[in-house]
Amino acid sequence: MTTWNLGSVSDVLWGMIENIPSSISGTTMLNMIDQERQYMECFLSLSIGSTSIETKYQPSLISLSAASLLRSMELVGVDATSIKLGDFSENKGGASNVSKAANFFADDAQKKLDCLLKTSSEYGSFHFFKANG
Repeated sequence: MTTWNLGSVSDVLWGMIENIPSSISGTTMLNMIDQERQYMECFLSLSIGSTSIETKYQPSLISLSAASLLRSMELVGVDATSIKLGDFSENKGGASNVSKAANFFADDAQKKLDCLLKTSSEYGSFHFFKANG
């Protein structure tokens, strides 16, 4: 992976998720991805640019954006008979497949962010002291 921009993340999402409605494409999708990038910045207390997204942040941003995209698809009423996300696919069942996939990516993103937070705190400015008394 090389440094990416928001459009690079959008391209990955288009390749991963089928049946993306046109109402979520283009500027709408880029804005959604940028909101997730801003969330990452706040969560990690770091600056992550929108035009030079470092390799280590890309997996988390993809997962966060995929979860957001799938939730948006659910809100606009996508009713696909099946959903395919890369190697993961599922046919319609009792619960919404889009909802299940969104939850999967949200959980995956949080794990990745927690890992990044732990890594950055090892070398960052986090210091812990024991209080006397």
